[in-house]
Amino acid sequence: EFIPITEKDHVLQNVTVKAKRKRYFTNDDWRWKNEAYGRQYATLYYDIDKELEKILDRGEPEPTIFEFLAKNNKMFICSELPKDSTTGKMAYGGHPIKWIVDNGDGNVVLNARKHYAVLKTILGTPFDLIENENHEPLAGASSMKGSLFTWNFPMWMSEITNLYIVPDSPKETNMAVRVYLYTHRKYSTESNKGLRRTYFQGFNQASTFKTEDYSVIPPMADFRRTIWWQPDITTDAEGKAKVEFFNNSTCEEMYISVEGMTQDGKILINE
Repeated sequence: EFIPITEKDHVLQNVTVKAKRKRYFTNDDWRWKNEAYGRQYATLYYDIDKELEKILDRGEPEPTIFEFLAKNNKMFICSELPKDSTTGKMAYGGHPIKWIVDNGDGNVVLNARKHYAVLKTILGTPFDLIENENHEPLAGASSMKGSLFTWNFPMWMSEITNLYIVPDSPKETNMAVRVYLYTHRKYSTESNKGLRRTYFQGFNQASTFKTEDYSVIPPMADFRRTIWWQPDITTDAEGKAKVEFFNNSTCEEMYISVEGMTQDGKILINE
């Protein structure tokens, strides 16, 4: 049934997660998936998915990542926002920016040799071509002198999941600020036209501690480290309570810890 997006509240049916897709890393895609690479020296982080949710919930049109950063971070100085691969002037605190997508994923990489002269002008200093091509290929570069981006640079916020800003990278030699962007994995059969990616918080149902009852089931090898736990014991008028439980099959010493609260809010702890 169609539900208009103008309604404030949407009640969805419960969905139970029965299995999760196995996550694995290969030699080819570990860099694409590993955000720790860009997070390592970052001083600022944006959850782009959540930021876009806020923007769309206000009824505003989706901005480009450049428009978002210029509006929300005064360190991004722009005389002209990048709109394609050849226009725009954008710096970070006066320093040029190196834009790195998915840790240098091969699908979004500038041809450093082809554009070396332009990159040299934008960055204001020569840079190591060999290191750039083999270690951390750029997807774009920008400064107040101009900009250069690969043709399929993920400009729209809906294409990006997280963003990290590294103003003082120990890997940097020409004072450039590094911006690491991580995109949503796309598949050949996927189409984003007319779709909005939305995330919902899940929850875990509280489970009770399993206590074995060897009076009704045959005793078995029992190696539990915690043999009994009860969160809601109420003492009697004398402050006493009686509990019973079966021991495990290997215990020689027993460690007991009790925590509670009086009616007037005093905390009680005993071991």
